[in-house]
Amino acid sequence: MQLQKVYNYSFLGIAMFPVLGLKLATKAIIIWALLAIAVVFKNKSYRNINRKSLRDLVMLSGYYLFLIANYVWSGFDDSLLKFLETGAPFLVFPLFIVLTRDEISNKTLHRSLAVFYAANTILALRCWMRILQEGFLELQAQNTFYKPVFRNLFSEVTGIHLPYLGLLFVFAIFIGFWSIKELKLALYTKAVLLAVNALLLASIVTFSARMALGIFVVGTLYGIATQLKSRKSKIAGVGLLTMVVLGLLVFTPIKARVLEVINTKMELPSERIKDEEHTVNFRYGIYHCALGIVKEHFWLGVGKQNVSKNMQACYNTFTFTGVNDFKNVRYNSHNQYLDWLMSFGIFGCLLLVISVFWGFGRVTNSLYVILLLSIALGLLTENLFARQIGVVFFTFFNTLFFINDTKQN
Repeated sequence: MQLQKVYNYSFLGIAMFPVLGLKLATKAIIIWALLAIAVVFKNKSYRNINRKSLRDLVMLSGYYLFLIANYVWSGFDDSLLKFLETGAPFLVFPLFIVLTRDEISNKTLHRSLAVFYAANTILALRCWMRILQEGFLELQAQNTFYKPVFRNLFSEVTGIHLPYLGLLFVFAIFIGFWSIKELKLALYTKAVLLAVNALLLASIVTFSARMALGIFVVGTLYGIATQLKSRKSKIAGVGLLTMVVLGLLVFTPIKARVLEVINTKMELPSERIKDEEHTVNFRYGIYHCALGIVKEHFWLGVGKQNVSKNMQACYNTFTFTGVNDFKNVRYNSHNQYLDWLMSFGIFGCLLLVISVFWGFGRVTNSLYVILLLSIALGLLTENLFARQIGVVFFTFFNTLFFINDTKQN
């Protein structure tokens, strides 16, 4: 019983990963995995594995199994080994959580969410303490395209790539809203959660995380549609959300990033615009190359290990030169779906989508649906699974939500 209790609390160490950093978070995962192995052999949990458990394990870890299959098919490749290392949580979390599902307390998920929420709050507070020390207005006056001081500050203080930081913050916001609605909390506790949510949202717009703001809008609309009963309350909710978003877009630093999208032309990077780097549509160039590869290798893809090489061959045709040109920076597809299409073709991509979103329709927890919606939208603009923090975030909560909900049902 003592081992089981320690094992359940070890989940909280992983949930602290936003403030721990990758090295400490990896150690927390190793400790958790060793405790899981001890629990499995002490309680002989492997005897409880059945056909349904094996199916869930295969689907929850499908992305990693694809990487292994690609490795076997294509032979040894250093870049692929890196992908296998980065994606390891896709196998580790489903394997041990499925094996120990009966030993995992129902409170473990809620505790992990609370610790994750606190970790993101600490990150946001650290950043705003720095902003207040240096002066918000002074920083705002220095903030330009070539010197994005707010983005640099949040990146430096947290050590997290900003699209991922925005994803963590926006999911934490929904944890706060979910806690206010679903948990029996004192009034002052709800007020504190609302204040923290405001801080997290202010952080998102200050370091201009457009993807995270889009997720916030979609997730809130989902909440309005599913949680509010009357038509009047839904209309009021949409109206309030519209005013909040318009206010953020007009009066916060994210305005410049939105105008950047609006004013950037649908034109491939070329020498003609080498002196106006802020007008270069890098994404258009990236998607042009990615879609060209998809069109040519639609059915089977080029293999994970060949994507970067094929993309770079296309980038080399661009004549644009600058600090962030396609020779100085190796750009990935900035769209996980395109990466899967290029790597594995249409059939492989469809199987991966089914695997990643295996919980849709099988789990009823509204916060879990928000998590999957957040990932679905995030994958449109980032290769979230190219960095370990994205893999840990998704696989940890995806597996824990899935097992917790299906076990209760």
